[in-house]
Amino acid sequence: MKKAIHILIIIFAVIFFSFQEVVGMQSANYKIEKDSINFGGTDGSSSDSYLLNDTMGEIGTGFSESDTYQISAGYRQIDEEEVLSFSIRNSGETADTNACALGTLSTASVSTCSYRLKIGSTASAGFQVGLWADDQLNQTTASIDVDDITENFTVVAGIEGHGITIVPPTDNGIMGTATAWTEQDPFDDDDTPIPAGEGNMDVIFASNGTQDVDIYGTGNLDGTTLITHRAAISTATQTGSYDQVVIYIVSSVL
Repeated sequence: MKKAIHILIIIFAVIFFSFQEVVGMQSANYKIEKDSINFGGTDGSSSDSYLLNDTMGEIGTGFSESDTYQISAGYRQIDEEEVLSFSIRNSGETADTNACALGTLSTASVSTCSYRLKIGSTASAGFQVGLWADDQLNQTTASIDVDDITENFTVVAGIEGHGITIVPPTDNGIMGTATAWTEQDPFDDDDTPIPAGEGNMDVIFASNGTQDVDIYGTGNLDGTTLITHRAAISTATQTGSYDQVVIYIVSSVL
């Protein structure tokens, strides 16, 4: 049985930039955050008409890379700011998107739509991704909605419910250092409801290292996070058009 129930998920992205100091040698009673071997220079020189940060005598400084390594050599390279980038891509990772259309729902099947989160970060400690929604899937009248799936249950045909599944990336790129992508509870099992309201934001997964900003260019499905919305209706679900705004927040880990 088909019912005229149309659902569209609107997606927004928010990035929190945070910067992390590079920590070098340290023990219980000292810490050297920056060091270099040179014969002159100073952290800052200035007058009414100029400002100079200089270092003298270093050898082999600057940025170097190959297919297997990346080096930022020299005292001034330590001061490079961290980079955090985020985009929401279609399921094929070929173009940006901000919509996920579940289409016309039927009591005979579960409707799905998918998109990908593409993240780049130079934060050595990693980053995390959280989300929240403006409300449940609902019509203009907020009291008419599609129920969220109950945690630890699965969306099934004929029973009203909506939730998401998450597949984190398996590839961090040549220059990336992340070795673990950890799905956070409650997003580490089954179909999970999206929390409503900014104050209820949940972290969905976190990495423990860097991720290439342009991970092999367009179309790399292993370097992005797959988000799938799953929805089903019952014979009691009211007909009409439903929508929901989902907000993702990405921040580097300090």
